[in-house]
Amino acid sequence: MVRTCWGDNAGQFARKGVLANFRSGLSVYEQVDVGIAGAGIAGLTTALTLNGLNPQLMDDVRIQLFERSSAPGEAGAGIQISPNGCSVLDRLGLLDPLVDISAAPVAIRIVSARNQRCHVTVPLGSAAVLRYGYPYLTVHRQALHELLHSAVTDQIGQDAILFDAGVDEVIDHPDHGLLRLTTGEQMTLDLVVGADGIHSSVRDVVGEDVLPRFTGHVAWRGVVPQSVLSKASPITETITSWMAPGCHAVTYPLGDGRINIVFVEEEHDWQSESWTVRGDVEMLKERVQHWHPDIRALVASLSEVYRWALFDRPVPSQWYGHHVVLVGDSCHAMLPYAAQGAVMAIEDAEQLAVSLVGPPSTASKGSARGLADFSSALADYQRHRIQRVRWVQALARRHGQLFHLNKWASAAARLGMRILNTSYPAYFQKRNDWLMGYQVPPRR
Repeated sequence: MVRTCWGDNAGQFARKGVLANFRSGLSVYEQVDVGIAGAGIAGLTTALTLNGLNPQLMDDVRIQLFERSSAPGEAGAGIQISPNGCSVLDRLGLLDPLVDISAAPVAIRIVSARNQRCHVTVPLGSAAVLRYGYPYLTVHRQALHELLHSAVTDQIGQDAILFDAGVDEVIDHPDHGLLRLTTGEQMTLDLVVGADGIHSSVRDVVGEDVLPRFTGHVAWRGVVPQSVLSKASPITETITSWMAPGCHAVTYPLGDGRINIVFVEEEHDWQSESWTVRGDVEMLKERVQHWHPDIRALVASLSEVYRWALFDRPVPSQWYGHHVVLVGDSCHAMLPYAAQGAVMAIEDAEQLAVSLVGPPSTASKGSARGLADFSSALADYQRHRIQRVRWVQALARRHGQLFHLNKWASAAARLGMRILNTSYPAYFQKRNDWLMGYQVPPRR
């Protein structure tokens, strides 16, 4: 397959040569034993960024992932990978195979749920590539997970992931991390990466217990064949947010002939956070009985649907200890309204690798286990990430509020969006530049 030169014709926000930041070398650490708790999207991407710091240093970084489940897999349905995530995956050599299994929606639309009247259109497709240098993709979460899993086993080794091995305890000593598994095994590591998700066993080790807050919102999700819609339906090639008083839905293609649908409503009495609780399709049909025929057709075709309650968690002020660090949902779980949860984890993974490299002028052999090295690197990682993640988390909250306004406030918001979209078409696109045009910066 001919490799696409993503970024070569990049717009004003794409930057070339980011990989050069990696070349200054983990040679500052002669040999580092890294244990990653969790083999989801965050853990697998972190393994790849650390392993790929410098090809000639592959033997210097020994990486082992520990996964509680008994086999590879990822719960969930669709996932959106915006250009800021695609740029990282490109530097890992995974963007072309990801494009092959994904859809590339031509636009984001915000429409009325009853009649599909469009209030906002944000161009994607070729417009995203021209503006940011990378595409905006939608894909089934399981397909992305399989791609990352295959890359880890190919590049690091077939035994890189230990299954049926949850993290039972982590002790952060001043000169090493100690990890105990549910299997009873214990190991000493130079660095423990907590990538074990929203119910992280590693998070408490860094000294801050961030309690969840129920938002009062419950989400339903499922996938249906694209064939239930006419080929002329814009749903088949766009990310569409459907607004209604107190609730909303999002639909988009997955690249495999199916459409992902998520419906979110206000419900204060049901607070299960699991992604694997089945919902009642008939109940969901009632919720959308007065919506546009396209949505009703999608819901009517659902063979199964899952529900989960949405919880919000503040971003902690401390992400690391002596030899322990957090990435992804274990640190900063996101509400889904900005579609950035997985992408923030992907950005975390690259930033951690860049921060661990250190400036080339100070590289010196044999300092792997020196506290100052890790303390400086992990502090640099948090310094680069914490404010951006807080901004994205705040953006998701604002979107959630917008999508769940009452009848009159929702009508006023839709009118305001239509006026902006008509009189200043580039407004909503420019508002996304800070988000989608982001590139992981070099270490300070």
